[in-house]
Amino acid sequence: MLKLLFICDAGVRRSPTAAELFADRAETRFRGVRAAAIGAANLVPELADHQLEGDDFRWADRIFCMDKRNEVHIRQLFGKLSYEKKIAVLGVPDRFVKNDPRLKAAFESLAEYIVGDKDPDYMPLIFR
Repeated sequence: MLKLLFICDAGVRRSPTAAELFADRAETRFRGVRAAAIGAANLVPELADHQLEGDDFRWADRIFCMDKRNEVHIRQLFGKLSYEKKIAVLGVPDRFVKNDPRLKAAFESLAEYIVGDKDPDYMPLIFR
């Protein structure tokens, strides 16, 4: 089973949208995928249900940050541990509500990079 971890500021809008889209459900094409959403530790602590911890890194096979700020914060906070696995940046700005159709369409368009065989380093920029 492929385990995906999506990280945004608080784990409330962008990352839950992605996690729900890619979750293992019979009615989707993403069978055999487990997905979790989480907020980057200490960025928006009053909003996050669960903030990022080292165990989250160890659980995930693939880690995706919504924006570069999330990645930088995680690298500063977790140091060496954050380099144990590759972190891909999706480039999704924090201007969407949860389950926004445009946000879902963007994640769908990146599916081959997120759950497929294409290298996330070569993902196209969806938002400018």
